[in-house]
Amino acid sequence: MSNVLTYQLHSTDQSTINQWLAKRYENAHGVDAVHIESFLQKILGARISRRNHYFEDYIPSGAGEVVSWQERMNVFSRVNEEAFAKLFDGHLTQPDSIYHVSCTGYESPSAVQSLAQKKGWGQTQVTHLYHMGCYAALIAVRQAWNELRATANRKVTVVHTEACSLHANFESGEKEQMIVNSLFSDGVVKYDLTNTGGGRRLVIKQCEEYILPNTESLMSWKLGNHNLSMTLSREVPKEISKNLKTFVNRFEGRDEAWVFAVHPGGPSIIDAVGDSLGLSDLQLAMSRDVFYRNGNMSSATLPYIWKGILEQKEILPGTKVLSLAFGPGLTVCGTLFEVAE
Repeated sequence: MSNVLTYQLHSTDQSTINQWLAKRYENAHGVDAVHIESFLQKILGARISRRNHYFEDYIPSGAGEVVSWQERMNVFSRVNEEAFAKLFDGHLTQPDSIYHVSCTGYESPSAVQSLAQKKGWGQTQVTHLYHMGCYAALIAVRQAWNELRATANRKVTVVHTEACSLHANFESGEKEQMIVNSLFSDGVVKYDLTNTGGGRRLVIKQCEEYILPNTESLMSWKLGNHNLSMTLSREVPKEISKNLKTFVNRFEGRDEAWVFAVHPGGPSIIDAVGDSLGLSDLQLAMSRDVFYRNGNMSSATLPYIWKGILEQKEILPGTKVLSLAFGPGLTVCGTLFEVAE
């Protein structure tokens, strides 16, 4: 995996977003905005500084109100077409395969199919990987790995477009929903996977997945009345801590030199992973930094971390990188990479 390209979105400091969220909750539920802002600051503290968003004013006008599915998906369609046009600007060679990953909007034909039409890329194989949530990047990598092992001299391009801000939900005044609204961010990223080698890259060595027993109700991402609605139980970090060490033992040869790329679902998730596996602050630094600078961009988050690892030249060829993510199910996914040049 190489050539990780992030797409620049708007960015706002978290304190401003907390003020905005608190005011919206005050208007919707009559709660005190100062109290809500203080609660959000207490939960997140200094763990997050900024959030990415497609739209200049954080969310499109009315997106937090009672806006129809059609209106939301019209916006999703427009921002996706813009993102794909810019990400593939100047690309003249027809890709073998493009995967589109998202859990925040759906349309058919998709933005990648529209791009293929405009570019005349009729031979490009298009795969849609939708509605899996934060761990979908590892599913995309696993799918690409299988494709590359089956066909020689092939390249798979993966594009993530996540517009979490489209689904800001103010129908519920529960604190759980406030935390969800305060964590999630927008993100767009593109990267390549190939079996022809060359350049600094992450080579896939092993992929694993496990659905934790008796955890189905702890995390969900379902259709609401007007948007996609998430539930996220406080028990999630506890279940991760309880099961993660056994899961990671599936990956042979672990030593202290391994680098960890952990999806930062939130501060408590990162802490749970670190405590369970006995990781140092240095081993989790990249995950915490990406969350601090961008928020939780759902499936687009891990590629930002991979990009940072590839750019750190002190991480030498031969270094193993274990990437972990979590999603509904409750699902734990892991991919072991090796840095190569």
